[in-house]
Amino acid sequence: KHLFNIRNYSSCSQVLAGINHNVVQRLRRLRAIIPEAQRNSIESLSARLSHKENYQKYRSLPHISPYLSFLPVVQRDIIFINDGNEEFIDGKLLNVDRCKMLTEAIARSGLLHPQYTFSFPYERNSLIVNYIVENSTYSEDELYAMSEKLEP
Repeated sequence: KHLFNIRNYSSCSQVLAGINHNVVQRLRRLRAIIPEAQRNSIESLSARLSHKENYQKYRSLPHISPYLSFLPVVQRDIIFINDGNEEFIDGKLLNVDRCKMLTEAIARSGLLHPQYTFSFPYERNSLIVNYIVENSTYSEDELYAMSEKLEP
């Protein structure tokens, strides 16, 4: 919830993806000890960052600096604009509307001014960074095997 509140939508969606991963979801005892308020919070955040209706709820969220966009939405927009609009009109005139749409998509991402958009007032915590780096290399099969050990 904190990541969402500080508009770090990218990290928030990644944490939710981990929580909602099928290997985690199958652990009934773990789910049973999560308080209802936290379960409701997870459901609410998942709904706000949902892919439904072309990420409509996510798109309506405030994108005021500092914020960190949800990159798959930016990528999807750029791919859609590129695929759906010819680069040149009649094979010779630059499609200015396409250029404008691409510029707007990139501007919404925050990539034009990262020093303002991505400036969060936090120090880097090497313990957390090291933990993430060291524990992020499990395959799907390894994760499932670990969950099987906890709850066969």
